Amino acid sequence: GEYTYTFKMPAADVTVTAKFEQTYKVEVAATLENGKVEPDKARAAVDEPVKLTVTPDPGYELESIRVTYGKEQEVTVEDNTFKMPAGDVVVTARFKAKAAVHNVTVTVKNDQGGTATAPRQAAAGETVNLDIKPNPGWGVDKVTVNGKPLDPTVPVTQLGYQFVMPDEDAEVVVEFFNSGSTGTEE
Repeated sequence: GEYTYTFKMPAADVTVTAKFEQTYKVEVAATLENGKVEPDKARAAVDEPVKLTVTPDPGYELESIRVTYGKEQEVTVEDNTFKMPAGDVVVTARFKAKAAVHNVTVTVKNDQGGTATAPRQAAAGETVNLDIKPNPGWGVDKVTVNGKPLDPTVPVTQLGYQFVMPDEDAEVVVEFFNSGSTGTEE
């Protein structure tokens, strides 16, 4: 580009020098869908950091971001920042729909025999771990999620229950049985 600089002339001879630095273009691909990416500068010199502001559309999240130059040479992007290479770059990004978050309710049948808890919410497809603690003399009889039986991850102890969150609210019911043992030796 063309630049104009002005200064107040002193009462003496002056020498004007200029240092020119090669800069390269930072371009965001026009094909982005479900969000936008904005660089903090339109041009940058080699090794100058460029910060990208990523704004997904409502209901979407960033899946991947990629910066390339030359013949599809890739630039490392960390925390949405990259160092400018010796060439014009193109920034592309992919956005994906956020997994729906649903409620998890846990109840202990008849409110007896122990406690059971889980996170209050989870995203569809997320693994939900249940924290089940039988009282002394009680054991886990059965656990259901939305009416379907759930097997323990450690069958011997009947503990370690987990499930993959469905794309709907999950109702967990835990049933304990009285084993007749107090759990203490006399």
